[in-house]
Amino acid sequence: MSATESEWPVWVDGVFLPQGAPAIAADDPGFLLGMAVFDTLACDGGHVPFVADHVTRLLDGARRMEIEGLETLDPASAVRAMAEHLGARDAALRLTITPGSPGAGPRLVVTTRPMPHPPAEGVRVLYVPNAKVAELELEAVKSTSRARNIMARREATARGAYDALLGTQDGDVSEGTVSNLFVVIDGELRTPPLGRGCLAGVTRGKVLELARAAEIPCREARVEAADLLRAQEAFLTSTLVRVLPIVEVLDHRTDLPPGGGPITRELERRLTELERAD
Repeated sequence: MSATESEWPVWVDGVFLPQGAPAIAADDPGFLLGMAVFDTLACDGGHVPFVADHVTRLLDGARRMEIEGLETLDPASAVRAMAEHLGARDAALRLTITPGSPGAGPRLVVTTRPMPHPPAEGVRVLYVPNAKVAELELEAVKSTSRARNIMARREATARGAYDALLGTQDGDVSEGTVSNLFVVIDGELRTPPLGRGCLAGVTRGKVLELARAAEIPCREARVEAADLLRAQEAFLTSTLVRVLPIVEVLDHRTDLPPGGGPITRELERRLTELERAD
């Protein structure tokens, strides 16, 4: 077993395996057709915040994909087992539910990898127009059918950006390929509504709750491509990067504040406190 395999194990239906070990059947529709769902959690030295929120979203997505037999799975217990197994290491945990072989019931897989650490001062993003069909119901499901997102992020990475912002066919911005988007315009915090093709990110929801509790003006409303040019602050949210300032939109602007503006920094502080208390 290599050092990498031993450090970043895989959990499959209650059994720990090294990375690369055969685990998924060749006739599983999750492998053949992308008919599987996943969710990602952050493990900070054994502490995994917001487990219940992630499990709820994972199982809801599995139901939307019409995966049967979900009552046999216990994702929260799988998270606890993996966190204990990893010990003090920081890691990204990915839970994946597949339908399993026909007649065999669903499979639950937990994979691990190092926690990403993007620069604290912020990241560059690339705007990709016409990449989303906003009204498509499946846009709200975190499925493994992600070729579009992967290709868009590859384009962004090739140009030195952290993520790609996906525009809809109507000209507004939906989300990043691995993140949700927030902008601050004239003191108001705004994020695209779920009906515009973006995922209901767990961190997105927490940031909205924190903003309302802090009496920061905020709303879920369309973010037009032009809003990227006039926002005073912009940031991404995800489970792994929490609140991540945007400092540049490639080909459009380079003047967003490094380290985030005052609203970004305040929400980042409050989110850190909330995670520690969970």
